[in-house]
Amino acid sequence: QAVREAGKTGQVKVVGLSTPNLMRDYLKDGSAQMATLWSPKKLGYLTVVLAKNLLEGKLPYDGQDIYNVGTIRVNGDTVIMGEPIDFTAENVDQYDF
Repeated sequence: QAVREAGKTGQVKVVGLSTPNLMRDYLKDGSAQMATLWSPKKLGYLTVVLAKNLLEGKLPYDGQDIYNVGTIRVNGDTVIMGEPIDFTAENVDQYDF
């Protein structure tokens, strides 16, 4: 919004973390170039699966394949779901969240 209000669209590059619905207008008018986020559907599913597994005494492991999510990475006590989604002016209308 600051780039748009300053009249700097096309002069300043804007990328960051956000939902497609919040960034749609900025992506479409060129005042932002890309917003990135992980799939909330996959992240929610992964959270439930990991919680269930932990209750059953099963720890996540690097390279584990999680149904509906894909292959996860584990680094210490951090679980990495996978690659994020990049929203651009070209693909933002495919998403509604």
